[in-house]
Amino acid sequence: MVRIRIVCVSHTHGYGPQDGAFKLPKSDVLIHAGDLSNQGTLSELRKAKEWIESADFEVKIVIAGNHDITLDSNFYGLHWQSFHNQKPESSNECKDLFSKSSIIYLDHESAVIRLSRPDGPRSKFKIFESPSHCDQNKRGSLGCEYLRQALWRVRPRLTVCGHVHEGRGFERVRWNTAPQSEAFQELSSVRGELPPPGSKKQNLIDLTGRIQHRLQNDGSLIPLLPMSTAYHAPLPAESNASTPGRNETCIVNASIMATNWPHRGGKRFNNPLVVDLDLPADE
Repeated sequence: MVRIRIVCVSHTHGYGPQDGAFKLPKSDVLIHAGDLSNQGTLSELRKAKEWIESADFEVKIVIAGNHDITLDSNFYGLHWQSFHNQKPESSNECKDLFSKSSIIYLDHESAVIRLSRPDGPRSKFKIFESPSHCDQNKRGSLGCEYLRQALWRVRPRLTVCGHVHEGRGFERVRWNTAPQSEAFQELSSVRGELPPPGSKKQNLIDLTGRIQHRLQNDGSLIPLLPMSTAYHAPLPAESNASTPGRNETCIVNASIMATNWPHRGGKRFNNPLVVDLDLPADE
């Protein structure tokens, strides 16, 4: 196994380390899980691209959020007047910022990423703008049930998201993978503890067993189960959902913006979340 450190951020909304909003700890990988901007303008996205590109990480992975509207060409072409009623932005120019960059920009796609170390690592984790857990605000749960079902099918070690600013933090979800159990069931979901707002302590999520309990997920291969529109369905006999190894997923909401519009009392920011994770060495 190879231990790596991942710094997780999302929903920076036009702010970066250069603005004093947050500091980036050292690590191997940086993940930005959406909403780099407020309005998806070329100038906002260029600013975000520049600070991410210059950050000292071997790998930098980015996805778009719902505020980064220009990065969805088809949707923006139909609805740009709802966002930029003075003049349209160039969606192609906005997308070129990330396609012609050292940043790994994922647009509804996956990627195989290898660090330069000769021993790996290799694994699977997911990045979503919207959450399935860590999704609570004062109006209740805002997460996506179908996304939660998809996570049950794949059961990755780590999922990084944002969107619900108040949901920032992490949960460790244990899946019910027993034979003949109902599909999409969870055994437990435990909210993790982090330093209080304003603390100078590192916001570390240890999944290696060094400080916190070791993640119960070895990344072993499992057959992907068919999606179902039903929230509860019996597992097919051939599903092998009880395959040992993928019993737990850590879901991280890495929202940097701690407040919501209209930001009464001023904007406040969270610190990045740092994940330590053991992954299999690449063969």
